[in-house]
Amino acid sequence: MKILSLQTLSGPNYWSIRHHNLIVMQLDLDGLKETFSDQIPILIKD
Repeated sequence: MKILSLQTLSGPNYWSIRHHNLIVMQLDLDGLKETFSDQIPILIKD
């Protein structure tokens, strides 16, 4: 998994009306494209 881009948005935006400060991240999933998020060990909370 690679981070392709990371940006912060402030003010009203397309993704959220209630939260005016957002972080937008674009990921390249490499070999995880067909994997459900609950099957990726680093994303599972204990």
